[in-house]
Amino acid sequence: SASLIPEHLCMSGRKGEKVYLSPEKVVGNILLVVNQALRWGMDPIAIMPESYVVGGKLAYQGKCVAAVINSRAGLRRPLAYKFNAKKGDEFAAVCYGSMSDVPPEASPLLKRYVENEDREALSLLDDMGVLAVRVSVGQAKTDKDIWRTDPEQKLVYNTAIKWARRHRPEIVMGVMTEDEADLIVAAHLPEVKQLAPAKTLDDLADRLGADRNGITLAPSSEVVVKDSQIEHEKT
Repeated sequence: SASLIPEHLCMSGRKGEKVYLSPEKVVGNILLVVNQALRWGMDPIAIMPESYVVGGKLAYQGKCVAAVINSRAGLRRPLAYKFNAKKGDEFAAVCYGSMSDVPPEASPLLKRYVENEDREALSLLDDMGVLAVRVSVGQAKTDKDIWRTDPEQKLVYNTAIKWARRHRPEIVMGVMTEDEADLIVAAHLPEVKQLAPAKTLDDLADRLGADRNGITLAPSSEVVVKDSQIEHEKT
């Protein structure tokens, strides 16, 4: 009955053409979120706005999953982060946590790990009981603008979910964040070949398998041509 139920749980269709689902389907969608919230021991009403649907898959915002990890992983203190000084795709973060206090000697090892992905440093951290993972922008970025405007925050969320998948998988199980869902959807999109612009109508017709006068068209998904790119012949 609430008017503020997130659209992805109660509506379907493209933007501008959305229609309400049947009450039974709305209840079913909400039940999926409620079930997950109960497994996490959190308020279902608070979790609902943090959910997404990407490519038909239910996902959750990174900040939501990070909050669950901090509250349920049995950590002495919340997950902490270190960043390297690199730029672009090589900009990386290390997420780490421990069941006890992190010893001071872990700091230089964390720095080695985030700067150069030093596996020896990671092994020494494990021996200390400091559990860490590293993620770079190049490994996790999607086509969302926030990866350009605020990559540090996006790395925080991505390293947190990766940390849980490695060290506390029972918390997240099959739960996905929106970035993970975006990457899965992008990986399954058909590859489109970018061809040089058609110069004449005959050239365009040959590519499309079409009659010169446009009577029979059999367009190919491998051809991308804009009208503005075609030099129309003078008649």
